[in-house]
Amino acid sequence: MTIYGYLRVSTADGRQTTRSQRAALKAAGVTEFREEHVSGTKGVSQRPVLARLLDEVSEGDTLWVYDLSRLARSLGDLLSIAQTLQDCGVQLRSVQQGIVETGTPTGELMLAILGAIHQFEVSLLREKTRAGVRAAHEAGRFGGRRPTLNSAQVAQVRKMRAEGASVSLIGKVVGVSRPTVYRALEDNYRVAS
Repeated sequence: MTIYGYLRVSTADGRQTTRSQRAALKAAGVTEFREEHVSGTKGVSQRPVLARLLDEVSEGDTLWVYDLSRLARSLGDLLSIAQTLQDCGVQLRSVQQGIVETGTPTGELMLAILGAIHQFEVSLLREKTRAGVRAAHEAGRFGGRRPTLNSAQVAQVRKMRAEGASVSLIGKVVGVSRPTVYRALEDNYRVAS
């Protein structure tokens, strides 16, 4: 009877860490940790650590997650994983949702309700985002970074580059980052007003 903990963050570049997830799972009694750095929108087949963990667990084990969103990003995926665990005799528990004993009818119901609510929240957020983008486009506003250089600065950047100055030197002289210099060198750069 092993108590596993599955931790996941969406990026592998170090901007996100599993530190808080690990602390919460450790407090819950987790002894075996499995950590993954991959986007949650991918199915189990594209999350190798989770796939191996689902193969490794056995009857009597418990799988803890910090939040159901760390385990699955869609209701279908969540229910599929929960069914796989139930078929193996493994309990699924979540620190945030407080789900206990998913093998019971009450636990199954709670899991389905929480998964459906999460899916509903995600759908609402997507719809709000789409509506906001539509409204902005109708008002003539478009996404992306705001231009940081005025026309005189853009002209200076392009002149210095044409004269062979390095991007780093141009950035220091103009007082902007290298990526801003590169954007200013593009033909479609919009200048700040």
